[in-house]
Amino acid sequence: LFRSIYGNYLVFICQEAKSDNVAQNPNDQPERIAVDNFSDDSGNIVVQDTWIAMYNTINLANAVIFYGPKITGDTTLINRVIGEAKFIRAMTYFEIGQLWGGVPLRLVPTTDFKNTIVATSSAADIFTQVENDLNDAISVLPTSYDGSVNNEVGRATMYAAQTLLGKVYLQQGKQSMAASMLSSVLGKYSLLPDYKNIYLAGNKNSAESIFEINF
Repeated sequence: LFRSIYGNYLVFICQEAKSDNVAQNPNDQPERIAVDNFSDDSGNIVVQDTWIAMYNTINLANAVIFYGPKITGDTTLINRVIGEAKFIRAMTYFEIGQLWGGVPLRLVPTTDFKNTIVATSSAADIFTQVENDLNDAISVLPTSYDGSVNNEVGRATMYAAQTLLGKVYLQQGKQSMAASMLSSVLGKYSLLPDYKNIYLAGNKNSAESIFEINF
């Protein structure tokens, strides 16, 4: 689900290029320069593509969350997959909330072109939903996966959800709640001995990785 968001330049331009971490090439496309200079608007193609990719991801997650409880079978697996979808929805809304603040809050899948308009919710409401989704995810996600079928390494874990929730608290200035949540992840991961090893092809989902997007 994350491939359409992180498999290209969208998040890099909308977040990193807008910060002081990097600088956009001044000879690049005007749309990208506008994002870098904070002069972008709703007609900017980078903004539009980012918005579409993120809401497509949310819609897919909403479908899993909405229809999942109607499925029969392994209840533990079904609940876990719903938890993964809530993690994905939370992470995407967290990105959206940081970029645009108050936005439409869609919590059910869009199945047709009728009644598609959703009122804008406040940034506070967006972050509250993110917190709720992550708390739900934490309650059902495992701490790790063994690599077998339906347990592939790289899926969202309880620790990934706790870490993200800590970041969400910190973004809102809830320092004590952030410290408490993030402390629960301390000691679960360790740094690789050499920084450059993070990027070696064989080191995906290493001991240093809390959550990676694999595709």
